[in-house]
Amino acid sequence: MSPTIGDGAAAENNVSPETLWMNFRKMEKHEWWLWSAAVAVTLLLTAGLASFLIPGLGGSERDQSTFLFLP
Repeated sequence: MSPTIGDGAAAENNVSPETLWMNFRKMEKHEWWLWSAAVAVTLLLTAGLASFLIPGLGGSERDQSTFLFLP
């Protein structure tokens, strides 16, 4: 059974396989760029959070107690 459009006429596929392949390749490249950007943003946010946590790890107890008195 062939696919139909609206009034029951058979749908024809005029798109060549090469065109479909090129469109899929473009979408795949775009998807890789989106995933790469998501990983980069995640790593930058992780580095930003670590930049706040690392200075408190190496200090003495006197330095760490000053955080308790911050408003």
